[in-house]
Amino acid sequence: MSEPLSRHARQFVKFAIVGGAGTIVNLAVLKIFLTVWGGVAGSTPFAIEILASALAFSVAVVNNFFLNRHWTFRSKGPIHIQFGKFFTVSLAGLGLNTLAFALFRGQAGLDVLLSQLLAILIVLPFNYLGSKLWSFR
Repeated sequence: MSEPLSRHARQFVKFAIVGGAGTIVNLAVLKIFLTVWGGVAGSTPFAIEILASALAFSVAVVNNFFLNRHWTFRSKGPIHIQFGKFFTVSLAGLGLNTLAFALFRGQAGLDVLLSQLLAILIVLPFNYLGSKLWSFR
């Protein structure tokens, strides 16, 4: 294996590990939000599940930005510019994530956490390429 390929492979593995940590953050925020909402309101309508999914995704974005900036891409660029780019990629990812979540949960009737996990896996390649080729370049 050539050195550039192994460097890119290591970078993708790091990105995936950060994504795994972000997934844990995402699912924890989602579960906590839904548990609190359900405890207060007595039920969690589908629209609240969509809101909780978006909130969980957003919290995970901040977590992932800092981990990817310092560990995956070891970037030294201007933080505000990189975060703006990363957030833009993540907003596009959020759109894809929300669409996938709605299809898995609303159309297929899968469990809320499984729906979110599958949506995250679908968005992963898009986020990696956007981060590598634009946000941290």
